[in-house]
Amino acid sequence: MNTLTTRCFLVLVCLPFFLVGCQQTAVQQETYAPATTQQPTMEDYCAEHACRGETHIELATIDGGYQHKSSYYWPVVKDNSEIRVLAGERVFIEVLFDEFGSPKEFIHVNEIQHPTRTFEFNFRQVAGNYGMLATLRNPLNQPVIFSVTLVDVDGKTRTAGTCPIRPNRSFMDQWAFPATELVLSNLQVLHPSSPIVCTGS
Repeated sequence: MNTLTTRCFLVLVCLPFFLVGCQQTAVQQETYAPATTQQPTMEDYCAEHACRGETHIELATIDGGYQHKSSYYWPVVKDNSEIRVLAGERVFIEVLFDEFGSPKEFIHVNEIQHPTRTFEFNFRQVAGNYGMLATLRNPLNQPVIFSVTLVDVDGKTRTAGTCPIRPNRSFMDQWAFPATELVLSNLQVLHPSSPIVCTGS
């Protein structure tokens, strides 16, 4: 058997094994692909956690009125990481800090008992308009900033730009569309000399 014949023979014999090896590798990659984590529905969540009671949201929209009525709803403080303010609500959130000055616990309270650590959030629709207005009060002696998202009347979440809130001051922000919820998360306490720079759109 000459050299050329030998090479052709080896290719014909080895090629099927090479292809099988490739197929096995591809199958292994699919087998070990990470699974996606499914978030619990509000019904499932409220079956296991304390949630709001009877809830009524009413908004004006370009297509007419929007109403939501339910016997329960997401809690004001969800998983100690989100503050959820509904349209028409004014809420007070007391924040506890660890020894390093980082927020460790959010507590929804009905009235201000500790003025130096209780945030106030007011979220409402602008009169005669479809847009929303939020007022956020910072009780601390340092500026703070939150990550902000809104939930529109179609249930879609929209990330919003935001600005730091100066120490012992209130900050107002507004959006041109109706929204059922203002969701605040990722509270960061900034250095007193940090520049007040707004982010996002």
